[in-house]
Amino acid sequence: MIQLLLLLVCFVAYQVSAQSDYVALAKGDTLYGEVRILSYGNDQKIQLTGPSRKKTIYEKTQVKAFSLDGKQYHTVRTPQGYTVMQLIKEGYLSLYAFQMENQSTWDGQYLYKRDGKGMEVTSLLFKKRLTGFITECPEVVAKIEAKELSRNDLDEIIDQFNACIDERTKAAAVQAEKSNTLDELEIAVKKLEDSENKSTALEVIAELRLKVQRGEKVPSIFGKTLLDALAAYPQLTELAQAALRETQR
Repeated sequence: MIQLLLLLVCFVAYQVSAQSDYVALAKGDTLYGEVRILSYGNDQKIQLTGPSRKKTIYEKTQVKAFSLDGKQYHTVRTPQGYTVMQLIKEGYLSLYAFQMENQSTWDGQYLYKRDGKGMEVTSLLFKKRLTGFITECPEVVAKIEAKELSRNDLDEIIDQFNACIDERTKAAAVQAEKSNTLDELEIAVKKLEDSENKSTALEVIAELRLKVQRGEKVPSIFGKTLLDALAAYPQLTELAQAALRETQR
């Protein structure tokens, strides 16, 4: 009876493990079962054993991602071709581990950006190669060049770079929102009959757009001038006020 119970526990544990592992195919399907990585020299294949115990072997190019023993793996495109890599740290800039040539361990490190660019992490020329890779965030580059961050601080470098990208993305979204409101106001003003007030309003809108693009503070005189110029067009007052609020955020 004890042996039977142990066998039952092992079977249930296997079933739970198999159900938690999956293979996400490049064509969009997600399949659950027991997953294994098969390595033949420098080639990699992924084997999935389904509930019926049927084994299916997939080429790495057929697989987008898979889970094995609670770890996430992705098929990553590198200059040398597609490679199965283990996800270590996820973000706009992700850190992966990979199997180096003719090795079964996951000792290699690879940085991969969401835009598809990547680089292998090596000790040789680390600072030069990395600073050339993360040029989107000069403040992080400056810390590496000043030796405030080094090869041993790779996790911190990734965190700071991703935080920088996140801030820039949010700022770009806010700027786009401001520009959209200004564009809407400009289109409405251009439809007005020609007048000195129309010309003044368009000049102020152009200056506001420059201030937004440069991230500069908008002087209050700009708002007064714009509203005065459009005082004869009450239908545009609300839109002008909205545009001014956006530019002052």
